[in-house]
Amino acid sequence: MNKSLLILWPLSIVAALWLGYQYEREPVSSVEFNQAVLQTSHQAGQSDTSINTSAMLPTSPGSQTITVTPITHQPTTEQKQLSPPDIASLIQQLADDKEDGTDYEAIANAYLVVKNLTAEQIQQALNQLTSSPDKNSAMLMNILLAKFAETNPYDAMNFVTANLQKPANIFSAQNSVIRSWAKNDPQGAYEWYKINAKTQQGNNFFRGAGLGAIFKGLAKNNLPDALQKLQDLSADRTQIGRAMNGIGSTLETREQFEQLLNQTKELNNQYMQQSAIRSWVTQSPQQATDWLALQVDGDLNRLRRVSLQTWVYSHPDDIEQAADWYMQQDASGNKNQKLDVVARTLAMNNPQSALEWAKHQSDVDNQQLYANILRNSAYRQPDFVMNNLSIITDSDQRRRISQNIYRNLNRMNPQKAQEFKNSSEFKQALEAMDERRERRQR
Repeated sequence: MNKSLLILWPLSIVAALWLGYQYEREPVSSVEFNQAVLQTSHQAGQSDTSINTSAMLPTSPGSQTITVTPITHQPTTEQKQLSPPDIASLIQQLADDKEDGTDYEAIANAYLVVKNLTAEQIQQALNQLTSSPDKNSAMLMNILLAKFAETNPYDAMNFVTANLQKPANIFSAQNSVIRSWAKNDPQGAYEWYKINAKTQQGNNFFRGAGLGAIFKGLAKNNLPDALQKLQDLSADRTQIGRAMNGIGSTLETREQFEQLLNQTKELNNQYMQQSAIRSWVTQSPQQATDWLALQVDGDLNRLRRVSLQTWVYSHPDDIEQAADWYMQQDASGNKNQKLDVVARTLAMNNPQSALEWAKHQSDVDNQQLYANILRNSAYRQPDFVMNNLSIITDSDQRRRISQNIYRNLNRMNPQKAQEFKNSSEFKQALEAMDERRERRQR
């Protein structure tokens, strides 16, 4: 008997049973389903006992259900066997959209089906799915490609380039393949990426997607070698950042991060060093900033700014602590410049917290600090700035901030921009901006 059918028959039984149970009053939990899949798969390999349970399988919304008689391990000639195209059909049924969105539990169960397919069966399912353009097919194709790449990574990549046309689908599929490939063979994935990056520079995938997975695997095996490979691969900031994210995810202790930073320093690569400190700050800001406080050479001002930005972004509850830390660094430095850095950084992430922090600062020009925060918040959060404009006492500062608000509202919501202009105390100044813009467009 064909071995592939022995695998597919019990899987079709489980899928039918599960889909039928979903329409019962008391739905089966995902845990119970997973246990059933594992138990049935195990029993299928040990017993020839027939399973006599039938299930109700839904066809389409509003249509009647049909009774599906499960295939036994000893099928008769009258029973319909699961043909290769039915593999894709089965998986598709497991991930059909619900009315309120994608059924992610069903997609997770699709993984249970896919993991037991052979490479030949996966190829058959992929060929079937290429003819279906809906989003679930793309999602399922990525599941199949990731499984295929575990044993046939080159064939998986070749399938993507030969069968997909839309850039977004190609990007997503290549990313699925490279992540799966890198888990088992990071060196092979790196070599493929390095060769193809030179010939496909117009493909957004080679702007860094997948590098995190590749260099995570390389760093687990040999950190210095991974860093040297990254140095050889690219000077692109985006690619370096994504690769270093993967490397940083493999590190856990202070000693490991110190080793990483020391080695990036030896390579004299500022982007790698900045990415390394970002990874450490994201994981443990206190450890990273303690280490940074002990350094005496290198571009420390830049590393401090990077640390502040990362701390504020990755740990939003620690905004005031991060700002206070930055202000305490380099006691001989220009205090106003440091205040400006803090104001710009905090304003981009959480302007309300930035204002609260600014109100507690002493021996500074608080009005100037407020103005800096509002100006830098206007791009992303003009409504917040409009609601807090009254805290600025200087008329000239209010006018400049109002111009920032108007400029950004015109970009985001022209109607709201007109309403703001008509109600502003600086209506004439804002109208002058319109006139200058119209002259430039003539």
